[in-house]
Amino acid sequence: MKDQTLDQVIVRSLQEGVLTIECNGVISGANPAALRILNLTCEEIVGHTIGRVGLDTVPNREFLEVFQSLVTNGIVTPHRELEFTAHDGRKIQLSISSAALDVTECVPGMESYVVLFRDITAFKNLETAKRKAADHLSHELKTPLAIVKASLERLLEFSESNPKASNLIKRTERNLDRLLSIQDSVEQIFSPPKPHPEQLLVQNYTNKIIAEILQRAQHRDIVPKIEFQYTGSIFFDPGMLKQILTTLIKNAFENTPDQGLVKVIFCEPSSGRFEISVHDYGVGIPLKDSKFIFEGFHHTQDTNEYSTKKPYDFNAGGKGLELFQLKSLLEFHGFEFVFQSKRCLYIPESTDHCPGKIDICPHIKNPLECLDSGYSVFKVMFTDMRT
Repeated sequence: MKDQTLDQVIVRSLQEGVLTIECNGVISGANPAALRILNLTCEEIVGHTIGRVGLDTVPNREFLEVFQSLVTNGIVTPHRELEFTAHDGRKIQLSISSAALDVTECVPGMESYVVLFRDITAFKNLETAKRKAADHLSHELKTPLAIVKASLERLLEFSESNPKASNLIKRTERNLDRLLSIQDSVEQIFSPPKPHPEQLLVQNYTNKIIAEILQRAQHRDIVPKIEFQYTGSIFFDPGMLKQILTTLIKNAFENTPDQGLVKVIFCEPSSGRFEISVHDYGVGIPLKDSKFIFEGFHHTQDTNEYSTKKPYDFNAGGKGLELFQLKSLLEFHGFEFVFQSKRCLYIPESTDHCPGKIDICPHIKNPLECLDSGYSVFKVMFTDMRT
C-alpha cells in the first residue's frame, strides 16, 4: 500500500468500478469495485481484452459496445444505463461512462482509456416501485375524476340563472381539467401509446411542426434558428416526432428571455442513427436541480415564478411532467435522452431573478454577453423504426 501513489489509493477506494485500458484494447487495471461488480478476479480480467474475459454473451451486448466503440472508434460514452449479466447469472443495472486520451500513436503499455461504472440496481428497483405506485394511483383517480366532471357539467346547467354559482362551478371545472391532464400524462408514462411509423421527409415534416409551435409562441420575442444536417427521410412515428420537438422547444422558450436565441438541429451522427438537438441560450439549470429535471413535479425556477403564466411564456414552467413523460417514452423504445446545462453566471441560484428580456438585464452590456452567460442543450438520439 505504501508504494502506491495517492491517485492509485483513491481509485482503489472508489465504490464505482474503474477499468484502465491500453490503446490496443488490453485491460491493464481493475479496482476492487470493478471486480466485485463484474464478479471476476484480477487474473481473469487484467491482461486480456474485454472480448476475451467471458462477457461476450448476447445479454451483455450493450456493455461490450461501450468498450468496442471506445477502443475501435475512439467514441466515448458520457452516460449510459444498461443491464449486465454476471457469470453467476445475476442481472444488475449499471450506469456506465468512458473517457479517452487524445493520442496519435499507439505505444505498447500506454493506458489510453478509462471505463467507469456503478451498480444502480437498488436505485432502479426503488424507481420501479415508485412508478408502480404512481401507476396504481393514476388508475384509481380516473373513474372518480370522470364522475366529478360529469356532475359539474350537470350542475352548470342548473346554475345558469345564478352567475356567482356558475362562475364558481366553471372555476372548479378548470382546476378539475388540470387534474385530468395530470392523470392523462401519468397514464401515458406507464402505458405509452403504440407507435405507428411512416415514411417522413425530415425537413418538410419538421418545419411544419416547428411552424405550428412558433405560431403558439408568437407572443414571445425569441429568435429560432433551424439547421438540417440531414435532409433525407426517416421511418418514424409522426406523433412521437411531434412530441419530441414540441416538448423540447417549449421547454427552451420557457427558459429563454425575450430577444434570446433557440437553436434546433437535426442530424445523422451515424448511418441509421439520428439526433435532434435543442439548444437554448437561456438561464440554464442550477447544478443541484439538474439531476431532478427528468423526475417529474420538480421546478427548476423559484415556485413564485410559475404563477399566472401561459405556455411558452418565460418561466412558465408547468407540472414538471413533460420532460419526465418524454424521457419515459424514449426509454420505452430504447432511445437516448441526454442534456447539458450551465446556469447563467449572473443568477446562479434558482431563487435569483432574470428580468425576462435581454435589453433590461442589469448585469450585461449587450446581447452577446447574455448568450455567453448560460445555456441548456437537450439531445434525443433515436434510430429508424425499421431497424
